[in-house]
Amino acid sequence: MVQVKETKPKLPTRPVRFAFSKTGVLQYISHLDLQRTMAHAIIRAGIPVWYTEGYNPKPRLQFSTPLSIGTESRYELMDLRIVLPDENAPMPDLTAMKDALNATLPDELNVFDAYEPSSKFADIEFSAYTVRIEEEEPDEAKLEACRRVLTSSPLVVLKRTKSGEKDTDISPMIRTLSVAREGNEIVLSMILTASSASFLNPEYVVTALLNAGVLKEIPRQEREYSIMRENLFDRDMKRFI
Repeated sequence: MVQVKETKPKLPTRPVRFAFSKTGVLQYISHLDLQRTMAHAIIRAGIPVWYTEGYNPKPRLQFSTPLSIGTESRYELMDLRIVLPDENAPMPDLTAMKDALNATLPDELNVFDAYEPSSKFADIEFSAYTVRIEEEEPDEAKLEACRRVLTSSPLVVLKRTKSGEKDTDISPMIRTLSVAREGNEIVLSMILTASSASFLNPEYVVTALLNAGVLKEIPRQEREYSIMRENLFDRDMKRFI
């Protein structure tokens, strides 16, 4: 006699996208730490998230373009699927879900929106960044030197790739760039490629300036600068949501 193993019917799911910021000391946690933090927060918030299958089920989460350690962001995205009790169940209150999630997170992680997504992370093509570099009384000549370096082509830096480090021309990966002064800071506002096929970490833009010698000679490990991701865009330069 053949025994038929009973299985529980799979419940319906719906996608939800959370938009959040990651600032302050949390710029120093890794992407893996961020995943763990969000997974624990979702469980504590009582969100009916869809879990992976197998011996060690975990909340199934997907994040937009990961940040490097030391980079803050005003615009990050996380996708998950929530489980509904049946096909006719209405979508839960996403604002209440956002508030419940925020109640379990530190201040430096702030979820500011929740909605049903209509796009895929694969459609992200560009990221906007603000880089602030401390420089003692930068004058217009120094700003112009920075502009000249960063708009030159080719602009070659030693870039880490999947196959190892190699000299790479990053000039085609810089879509827009402006250089300004605010107090004792050189401020770079730029939009860089961020697709899976062509991703430019803003650290390499700073490296290009250091290599060119246009900044004050300070040991690299002592150089003070900050990086903030401001936004994400699709191929048509529309804000990615």
